[in-house]
Order: sequence, then structure tokens, then C-alpha cells
Amino acid sequence: RKQKGGVIFVKHMAKFDVVFDFYAHRSDNGVIHKHILLIRDPLAVLFSWKRSGSVHGNAPSLEEVGILPMLNIFSKVQHGNTNVVVLDSDRLVADPEMVLKQLCDDVNIDFRKEMLTWKPGPHACDGPWAKWWYASVHASTGWELRKQSQTKEQHDDDSWMTSTKKYPTLDPALLPTLRASLPAYEALYRQSCTSNVNRNSNVLAY
Repeated sequence: RKQKGGVIFVKHMAKFDVVFDFYAHRSDNGVIHKHILLIRDPLAVLFSWKRSGSVHGNAPSLEEVGILPMLNIFSKVQHGNTNVVVLDSDRLVADPEMVLKQLCDDVNIDFRKEMLTWKPGPHACDGPWAKWWYASVHASTGWELRKQSQTKEQHDDDSWMTSTKKYPTLDPALLPTLRASLPAYEALYRQSCTSNVNRNSNVLAY
């Protein structure tokens, strides 16, 4: 954010943190940097990966899941006393208006009702991976809460897994990635701007 007004939002993938010098970009050229880390339960991330396995491969690494790189980013940013906000995706979907208002307050920008809705279809800001990841977003016009009663057949993505099954199954080959990611996720979740529940207390992945 520029001190004299104007906001620039730049989206990056966590696994590319190695190419960014977080110590050299704390505040330069009149620009105030505010880092927002969008986290998601690694169990849900790994299930989502199945849907795009044809292009991404079915063996995501720790770096691709992104939780460990984000913890590394958080550590570097906090060490430099730079502003950082941790945002949990499940909390955002559960109560978008409340969470977005909190986020806007944290980054010192005005909340607008327009943030809650959008036009259906592709958008210029989607990026090159929209074809594989954004089908549900393109079919929507705003934040939609998922009902617990929905079944797998009623979803066009993997969200049925987290909403209806208490103990989902996971490819055993991915268990090392899950186990390595969960502690980092829990650590970041405790730092999130809306943290108030104990995540994964009932998770049993096999």
C-alpha cells in the first residue's frame, strides 16, 4: 500500500518464496508491504489435488502443498517486524463478510459489499491455472455456504469430502506429506485473524 493512497494486490505461490528477499522489501519507495498468508487445511489441499492430477501430477510435494513455505515466510516476516496477516480459507467461506471486514481492518483498507459477489465466468485476473482450479468459482456469483446434507454427486469438486465424511481416506503415499504439513498448519492457524477453534481434532487419515 502506498502511503499517499492506492492499493496494489499481488498474488504469489508460497513455493516461490525462495526467490523473494523478505528482508529487503519491508518498506521501500514509499510502499508499505502487508503480507497476507491464505492457509488451507493440508488434508483438504491433498484431496483437491486429485482433481487436477492430470496436469499437476498426483504426488504433490511439501512445497506444492505450501504450508511449510508459508510458515517460513511467516517466520521471516515476523522477524523483520513487518505486517503479516494469516487468513484461514475455511473461516473465510464460513463467514465471508465477517472475515473480510476483519481482513480489511488488518490491512487498513475499506470494506465494500462488492467483495461478497462477482460476475460468473472467467476473469482477467484468474491466471494460467484457472482451467484446472476455478470451475466452481466460474459457476458462482458469490460466497456460497455448503450444506452438510449435500452428497458427493451434488458437488463438482472435492468439498463433499470435508463436509460429509468425518474420517476421509487418503492415498498412503501422501501420508508423509500430510504429517509434515499438519504441525505447520496448526501453528499458522493459531496466528490467523479469526482463530477460535481447534482444527483437526477428529482427523483420522488412513
